[in-house]
Amino acid sequence: MSSRWFLACLFIIALFSFPGFAFGQWIADGAVLSTAADYQYNPTIVSNGAGGAIVVWYDFRTHTNQDIYTQAITAAGATEWTSNGVALCTASDDQQYPYAVSDGSGGAIVVWHDARSGADDIYTQRVSSAGTPLWTSNGIVVCNAAFGQTFPRIVADGSGGAIMVWADGRNGNSDIYAQRVNASGATQWASNGVVVASAVGPQLAPELVTDGAGGSIVVWEDTRGGFNDIYSQRLDAAGNALWTPDGISVCSAAGNQYFPHIVSDGGGGAIATWSDKRGGSFFDIYAQHIQSMGSVAWATDGVAVCTAANDQDSPALVADGSGGATIAWADLRNGTNYNVFAQHFDSAGSADWTINGVAICTATGDQINPTIVEGASGGTLIAWQDKRSGAFDVYAQGVSSIGGTAWTVNGVVVSNATGDQLYPEVIADGAGGLIATWQDGRTGSYDIYALRLAESGVVPTAVRPAHAGPKLNLSENYPNPFAASTTLTLQVPTDTDVTVDVYDVGGRVVRSFGRLRTVGRGLQLTFDGRDDEGRQLPSGVYFYRVNDHGAIAVRRMVLIR
Repeated sequence: MSSRWFLACLFIIALFSFPGFAFGQWIADGAVLSTAADYQYNPTIVSNGAGGAIVVWYDFRTHTNQDIYTQAITAAGATEWTSNGVALCTASDDQQYPYAVSDGSGGAIVVWHDARSGADDIYTQRVSSAGTPLWTSNGIVVCNAAFGQTFPRIVADGSGGAIMVWADGRNGNSDIYAQRVNASGATQWASNGVVVASAVGPQLAPELVTDGAGGSIVVWEDTRGGFNDIYSQRLDAAGNALWTPDGISVCSAAGNQYFPHIVSDGGGGAIATWSDKRGGSFFDIYAQHIQSMGSVAWATDGVAVCTAANDQDSPALVADGSGGATIAWADLRNGTNYNVFAQHFDSAGSADWTINGVAICTATGDQINPTIVEGASGGTLIAWQDKRSGAFDVYAQGVSSIGGTAWTVNGVVVSNATGDQLYPEVIADGAGGLIATWQDGRTGSYDIYALRLAESGVVPTAVRPAHAGPKLNLSENYPNPFAASTTLTLQVPTDTDVTVDVYDVGGRVVRSFGRLRTVGRGLQLTFDGRDDEGRQLPSGVYFYRVNDHGAIAVRRMVLIR
């Protein structure tokens, strides 16, 4: 079957399985995703492409072993699937640490490490927009080589499948391997994966992003030089390593570098950040731009994001759509407790805000585990775990493109229910706000909750359904699927100002038309398949969203190259 026929079929399936928005209201302190017996841990979240989210976690409700569960929640705050979640894997022994990506059809592809065989292997499962597991019961094996595989991560491949990477012990050491699965769950590369790096010494903690061409860029911790350094490799769509065998050095400065994180630069390369101990006793934050051909663009061994006193760690970053990134981290510069700081770097590696970053939250108690997504008008949204009340809560803050905080000083409450709220994860909601999920201890065990904050930092009280009522009539774009360009058409009862944005399946804005005035109660736009920088977008499913002062309509479209 040709790629064009495949994508056309994918579009038809997606269109008819697409769940609409629902009326509803989010609840202060969060909506319940699961309060099943015993403990639910470490949720991860992806967009469902319709303003809502899919959340995946590992779950101890059987009291015997940990399994993988998932739940969907609409833009209005209503759960969509089975109460307390859909089981993705209940095989024997433990399944842990799931990660997920959107599948481009309102569902998700999930990867985890799995001990059913007695050692840790890598398994995956796809769940549909209706909450139905689509592949083999309890998941398909990605890698069950000898001596265990851990730390799986995943990214969409742009064609309905995904690329996965993990730390692999088959050679008696920890190496980095990868595998690609298609939309049907069939592995595409060598059995048990292709090698990304197998240099001397352990390679650990891999992360990856798409390269925009069906492949991926991987980054990891690497001890080949005797210390922990940062290395990277690019794989093409066929699983071939495109750069130096065993990867290029991103940072091999003195001391240890830990826990790299990575985002796409939008041009076939990536931006990475990490915790860095080159200065001696304390951790700082550094970053580097990795270009598509396998060279680094910024200073050798990276640019300093923050070298303030004491420790800075747990960096998180989001691309700015212009070849730069905003980075947030936990910061102990006051010597007493961790706060949250942030910095923006442009495409040349220059810091745009105050040296060593701007303060996002300096409340009493520790603020740790920050996570960050894109916001409206070039800004960002940051959430974190916050102990100002004595127990851990979840707070969030909006940050403008020039580094100013947009919401209440020191952030707004996402949840300060009794007990601890831990490990927040967030996605952009497609309307300038965010959806957060976390591990919640209010009942005495740990459950999974979620909450949406609007662009203004408040909990939305109601959500108008897409395509509902006479105010917005958003037609399907034509042609669809399309190759060169497509036309988006909107009718409204009276002339008004609307915003129009195009999103990828990860919920990222790839093209923003900004605020436009309708004329003669209508609007037509031509979308040429390019991002805001004029670069051609890869084949895949995209969403276009029109916002008329809170009335929202969303449609899907498929780009075929």
